[in-house]
Amino acid sequence: MWRWVGLLSPIGSSETIWFTGLFTMCLWCHIVVLTSNPGTVPFKLKGLPPSVAEDEDDDADDDVEEIEEEMQLNEYEECEDDGSLLLYCDECGIYRPTRATHCHTCRRCIVLQDHHCPWVNNCVGIGNQKAFLLLLLEINFREN
Repeated sequence: MWRWVGLLSPIGSSETIWFTGLFTMCLWCHIVVLTSNPGTVPFKLKGLPPSVAEDEDDDADDDVEEIEEEMQLNEYEECEDDGSLLLYCDECGIYRPTRATHCHTCRRCIVLQDHHCPWVNNCVGIGNQKAFLLLLLEINFREN
């Protein structure tokens, strides 16, 4: 167990500097995770799911080949030009990338969502994952 020997001693000064530095970094990372965008999917991808869009379409001239191609995709997936798939989120009403999930607490879709953290009241996703991991690392250093 360490004993505090005062600010005037070299050990006391170094402990004070380490404590203040780690506390400042923890506070900074906590604020960054609190206020940063976790990687929300923009609402510009808003649209109807393919099944609803097909029902509203008045074209009855679809041939069998087009229907078979559409049947290969899930009814909630749309193929992009680059070959990636977009999933339709019923909760948000938007198309989202395949690695994005819907957070029911935040009520939005997050790209590469890890979890919704109640300590920071924000999702941990691609946008703030680095700051969250630094926060955990610094908390671990402070505890030891």
